[in-house]
Amino acid sequence: VSSQSSTFGMKPKIKNCNPFEIQKIRQNLDPMAREWDRIYGSGAIDLALYDLVGKALKVPMYQLFGGKIRDEIPVYASALMTFNTIDELIHEAKGYVERGFMAMKMRVGVGVQKDYQRILAIRDNIPSTVELMIDANCNYDRNSAKRLSTMIENLNVFHFEEPLPKYDIDGYRWLSQKTTVPLAAGECTPIQHIHKLITQGNISVVQPDVLINGPTECSKIAHLAEAYNLICMPHCFVGSIGFSALLHFAASMPSCSSFHEFDQTENIFRTELTDLDISLTHGKCKVPSAPGLGMQINRDLMKKYQVHHLIIS
Repeated sequence: VSSQSSTFGMKPKIKNCNPFEIQKIRQNLDPMAREWDRIYGSGAIDLALYDLVGKALKVPMYQLFGGKIRDEIPVYASALMTFNTIDELIHEAKGYVERGFMAMKMRVGVGVQKDYQRILAIRDNIPSTVELMIDANCNYDRNSAKRLSTMIENLNVFHFEEPLPKYDIDGYRWLSQKTTVPLAAGECTPIQHIHKLITQGNISVVQPDVLINGPTECSKIAHLAEAYNLICMPHCFVGSIGFSALLHFAASMPSCSSFHEFDQTENIFRTELTDLDISLTHGKCKVPSAPGLGMQINRDLMKKYQVHHLIIS
């Protein structure tokens, strides 16, 4: 689930701990998780604990958050990459509509004019009732982000994700004052930085990651979003483990009332790593009901691709 570098030094912090004392374990790990490259390790351990406790108590993970308020989660197709041609993007987008998706996200960041033409092509070829999101993966400078966001204001874009580098809090505040397109950010960053994006950067959509931040920190971020009357749409461009965690999380959090990310790129870790049922019905995925994360891992596949094995007793 996590890399060796991101978990380095964490074993002594959790060895011999009671796995039911998740908050205590997280407190032990948090000083290390403040280093951005270590947040991956602490989040993975945190998620594993929720799965363990859920299985021990024979309850699905969403019960550990206080129970679910949604049985199904609306999802958006996440793909439409920058290396695809416009014709390929149109064909792909139409395919998502045919499968029942009511929202999708495309990647941008290859240049303002090229991005605009690609966005326009997709918007013109999908129903107006289908939401379209764009994600620049932090690739734009302030002026370029402003130019593109101004150009797409009449194209019914649901949100503009990570138009600027993560650390440019002032830039997010500046850009939010220059466009009517909602800004989204927060993936792969600790809660302290997300708090700054909310209170100083004026983002409209908060995007933690249940696999990276971990359920403990992610729940705090979701409640923070709720306190500021914002949408929480966790980042989830990962395999079936992270997607299952997202479904449980989104089922339980009031601020997670919108669409949620469903990776549609070729990914063996989404399709073969677990036995999770991720079938789509009317643009929604059913929340797992089995204990813990609600799935079993294909151990043979995991061993095939495993590069590091950390045993904690």
